[in-house]
Amino acid sequence: MNNVEDKIAAYPDHVRPSAERLRRWIIEAAQSSGQAAPEQSLKWGEPAFSTRQGSPVRFDWKAKQPDTISLYFNCQTSLADTFRELYGEQLDIQGNRELRLPLQGEWPDAVIRHCLQMAVNYKSWRKLPLLGQVPVTATSKL
Repeated sequence: MNNVEDKIAAYPDHVRPSAERLRRWIIEAAQSSGQAAPEQSLKWGEPAFSTRQGSPVRFDWKAKQPDTISLYFNCQTSLADTFRELYGEQLDIQGNRELRLPLQGEWPDAVIRHCLQMAVNYKSWRKLPLLGQVPVTATSKL
C-alpha cells in the first residue's frame, strides 16, 4: 500500500464511508482557507494530510477499536486543548492528540469541520487565544 486511496480502499466496508468523508473534509478545510489541496501521504501507515499553513492531520481505523475511527493531531500543538475547551461536551478527545469518532450514529459535522479548519490553519492562528475561535453551533455552515 503506497497511497491514501489504497489505504482507504483497504478499510472494511463499514469504515470506508467515514474515512472518505474525513478525507473530503480535510481537503475542503484547506481549500476553503484559500490554500492548495493538502499533501497526502501515509505516515505510520495512516492517511496523513499536510498544508503549508497548518499542522498535519491523520486518521485511521484500528481493529482493536472496531467501532470508531480517529483523527490524530500533532501532540506538540494546542489543538486538542482548544477542541476540549470549545467542544469538550460534544467530542471524545483522547489525550493531547486524538479525536475519536463513532462509526455508527450522527457526528457533530459542523464541529468536526471547525476542528479541521483550525488544524489546517494552525501556524497562522497558534498565538491567538483559543486559536482565535469561538464555538460553532449545530446550524453553522463551514
